[in-house]
Amino acid sequence: MLGIASSLKKNRAALAESPILMNQLSQLLQKLSKSMPSSDVDQSMSTHVSGYGAYPASKAAVETMAKIMAKELKGSGITVNCVAPGPVAVATELFFAGKTEETVNRLVDSCPLGRFGQPDDVRKIVGFLAGDDGEWINGQIIRANGGSVV
Repeated sequence: MLGIASSLKKNRAALAESPILMNQLSQLLQKLSKSMPSSDVDQSMSTHVSGYGAYPASKAAVETMAKIMAKELKGSGITVNCVAPGPVAVATELFFAGKTEETVNRLVDSCPLGRFGQPDDVRKIVGFLAGDDGEWINGQIIRANGGSVV
């Protein structure tokens, strides 16, 4: 699960009401879709699981988009950050596919906090970033994974 939390701070309708800004965002997304830096690709999973390459590639694209959009939206009052959670207790089928119970338990044991994340762990981070208290955080990738490095 990977998402972008954006905050409009003072004027939440500004993005929808600005055709110029929407056009700029559209152009930015078109540019991003044409190239993706390989240096941001999470190779740790793609090298271990057959057919898994598209997942880390899509993560890299979203993370890069967040960094670029944070700069492109300068002066608009909008902040853009990316939350990249590690394994969450209600993880997708893609995460569990082909993994034995032993493998899943080993992943849990490898986490310094000794558990998979909970949806509430991620919700709190996104809520903070989208609220007024997170207004100084911009263009960041927040890895909410309990200290796990897969």
